[in-house]
This record gives sequence, C-alpha cells and structure tokens, in this order.
Amino acid sequence: MKRPETILVLNYEYPPLGGGAGNATHFLCREWSKMDLGIDVVTTWFPGLDEIEKTPDRTTIYRVRSRRKRMEQSNPLEMLDYMVRGYRKARDLCRRRSYDLTVSFFALPSGWIAYRLFRRAKLPYIVLLRGGDVPGFLPDQLALFHRWTLPLTDRIWKGAGRIIANSAGLRALAMETGRRLGISVDMVPNGVDADFFQPGDRHNHGKPFTFLFVGRFVVQKRLLSLIEQFEKHIAPHGAVLSLVGDGPEKGSLVNRIRSSRLLASTVTLHPWSDKEALRGFYQNAHCLVHPSSQEGLPNTLLEAMACGLPVIASNIGGNNEVVVHGRNGFLFELDDQDGLGNRMREVMSSRDIHELGARAREAVLERFSWRSSAQQILMDS
Repeated sequence: MKRPETILVLNYEYPPLGGGAGNATHFLCREWSKMDLGIDVVTTWFPGLDEIEKTPDRTTIYRVRSRRKRMEQSNPLEMLDYMVRGYRKARDLCRRRSYDLTVSFFALPSGWIAYRLFRRAKLPYIVLLRGGDVPGFLPDQLALFHRWTLPLTDRIWKGAGRIIANSAGLRALAMETGRRLGISVDMVPNGVDADFFQPGDRHNHGKPFTFLFVGRFVVQKRLLSLIEQFEKHIAPHGAVLSLVGDGPEKGSLVNRIRSSRLLASTVTLHPWSDKEALRGFYQNAHCLVHPSSQEGLPNTLLEAMACGLPVIASNIGGNNEVVVHGRNGFLFELDDQDGLGNRMREVMSSRDIHELGARAREAVLERFSWRSSAQQILMDS
C-alpha cells in the first residue's frame, strides 16, 4: 500500500491532557506533518482549550466535549463518552475530507472509533498499543475490564491493518492475544525530542542531592514504596525527593508524607507540568527514579535520559530495554525488599554520576527518535 497522504489520528488524550500517550501523539503528528502529510486529531475537550486548534506544524485538533473531569486521568465512563462523541466527530470529518488511514492510540477507547469507520467506509486503521489496552496488563487492577471488553478488543485487533506495541515487553504480552486471534503484533518504540530535552549545567548542581519521579500518581507506579525506601535509606543522608504529577494516589502520598517529620522536610509534590517546566525539573535533578510494576515504554524515562540523568528503574519490560545496568543507570528487582533503596544509595555515592548521565543521553540519541518512530509506524501501511 502506498504511503498515506492524509491521516486521521484518534486519542482521547492530547497535551495538555494525559501523560505519555498524549505526548507521543503530539510528537508523532509533528513528524508526520514534516513529511507533508495532512493530519487531523480527534481528542477530548477540557475547560480552557479550544474546540478546534491549528498547531504551528499544520496539525488540526478537534476536541469533543466528553465528560472528562481531570486533565491527568480519565475513567471508563469518560472513555465511553469519548467513544460516542468522538465517533460522531470522526464520521463528520470523513464526510468532508478523504483520509487514507486512521491511527488509533489505544485499542480502547479510540480503536472502537477506528473499527466503526473501517466497517462504514473501509478506511484502514492502525492500532498503537500503550499498555492498559492489552489483555493481561496490570491483572490485579484491569482483569475485570479486560474480561468485559474482550469481545470488542478481539474485533478491533482483527480488523486492524497493523497492531503495534511500543516496547518488546509489551509486544510479548500482546502476542498472547495475537496468537489466539491469528494475527501478528509489531514493535515500534517511543521517541524523544532530544533537541528540546537537553542537559542543563550540571556543574551548578549543589546540595542537596535530588531524586526525581515524573508521572501519574497511581498504584502501578509504586510511589508509596518509593517513599518508604527513600525514608529508610536516603532521607537521613541529606537527599531530597521531588514527585511531579497527579492522580488518585495523591491523597495517600500526602498523608504518608505528613505522618513523618523527616519526609515532610525532604519530599515535595509538584503539580502536573508543561514540557518547559518539566525540562527544568530534569535539568535540576541528579537522578530519575522509575519504580513501576508494569510499563510500555515510558516517555519520562527517555526524556530524563536525554537530559543527561542516570535512571534507577524496576527491572521490567520497557525499562530494561533502555536502562543498561551499571552503564547509564541501575535496575532493581521488584521482589527485592530493599533493592530500590540500595540502588538509590549507590547512585548517590557514585563518583561517575556525570558519566552515567552522559551515557544515558548517548543511549537515547542512538536508538530513539520520533522521526524514526513516525516512519516505522507508516511502513507497509
């Protein structure tokens, strides 16, 4: 099939909404626009945002007024509302403009819209898997959701021209469903804007030593465990911890921090931040900590490494495809009770932390670019 000229992109999250998948949508659309493709995005409206916006890179964003209440997170009812309203908007756009391809971020909710357009107008579509839309991902939290939506997931996957995961670990999990359906799953990693996310002046780093977490405050990220390990192993030695983001675990985090005089003086929560502010957090920290229980390929990991930060991450798929233990950061095992704290102490006492950070940036420059990802996604589409 020849390369498409016009693409309809579907994602219920687009900056400033959401996290990694929203950012990926933004950067991939930017790269496709540089390739002289016409790009329209159907996403979710939020107070303060325009319903129709033309970006400097000539992408047109259409925001539908779904019931979303929070910028950083959406619940199943809000996703269902986006499915209905997003389909109406996408259908109307298809009546006015001829698209060659639909690109859906997530099988659900966006993939349902792509599937309906395929059945109605034979418009081919690609599904970009991000994690929570893959059966078996976070089974303790999402097993019931995956069971209820499995018939719909099967239809969406089987109708797609390509199913693409963003890490080898996520692809391996997705292939369990793929083999059952008799379809293949490809892998195209996330990229990073290494021109924007660059190291700051590391020589101006004084004390205290700063550990940083960036992302959603959800159970999956294991932030309460991070705080426990920080209090036990690190805080008594004068380091500080910055947590940047928001989410349903915020209340528990605040209560835990307030319960300890030591944590109250060394742990700071910062709200969800735009990319300029986020770059500042990366540039003023010494090390990123990413202790998740399961991931696709975290954008924050790549962004921090592009800014020259060594990383401490859980040894899971996605993380261990980027972090090379002892070379550009450190990995720890989730079942090691003190593994995270021990790695934090190791980084804090390291004499070659600047070299670790330099190698971290080299790693992402060599392997992860949004342009390469954008081209690979459209390959054979």
